[in-house]
Amino acid sequence: MKNKQALFQKKRFFIPLVILLGILGFSPMLVSLLGVSDEDGLNPDYYSSADESLFKSKKGAD
Repeated sequence: MKNKQALFQKKRFFIPLVILLGILGFSPMLVSLLGVSDEDGLNPDYYSSADESLFKSKKGAD
């Protein structure tokens, strides 16, 4: 007789794989925040032109 294996078995490599994929998914978002100071805010004109940056200094807006 053959031993029946369960359709879903506990796999040890799924947990590290999920963590790795989560880090890879969030890393572009986190890297985009590097170098941004507290005085910078989101640029409302970002979508109006391809040359606009995502963050704009609030000092120039005042």
